[in-house]
Amino acid sequence: MQAKLDLKGYWIADGLDAQGHLLWQEAIYNDVVSAALTDLLSVYFASGTQKPSWYAGLIDNAAYTGVALADTISSHAGWAESTAYSESTRPQWTPTVSGGLASNATVILFTMSAATSLRGLFLVSNSTKGGSTGTLWSTALFTTVRAMLTLQTLRLTYRLRAAGGG
Repeated sequence: MQAKLDLKGYWIADGLDAQGHLLWQEAIYNDVVSAALTDLLSVYFASGTQKPSWYAGLIDNAAYTGVALADTISSHAGWAESTAYSESTRPQWTPTVSGGLASNATVILFTMSAATSLRGLFLVSNSTKGGSTGTLWSTALFTTVRAMLTLQTLRLTYRLRAAGGG
């Protein structure tokens, strides 16, 4: 018998107008980057350091050429972070964990401070807006570029499911 571990993360993203009305909704799966998988194994099976806090970030569409499994938060040549939001830091993902699912009970909010086009999302262990330190966990791309206007809001839920079996 072979046992396997299935680890899947996905975002539920809502685009809201300035009055809070739903403009669009999308669920997108993410790719966990290679360095994050190595870090996960190190924390669980060796002497790696746990990252107790995680933060959401936005992938800008400007100059986007692609995401890669080799991306890190300090080196991701195919994309740049969008900082066109009002929050002073990257919003925190604060999950509860139960039954093989980690999910935030309180939604993550980004309020756009300028018109911008977003290509996707990422999760990182550092809150510094536009920062390049910490551990990049994953990247996820919208099915289409999401144009956001000033004062529109992006509302996010991130869920990470782990399942085992044969």
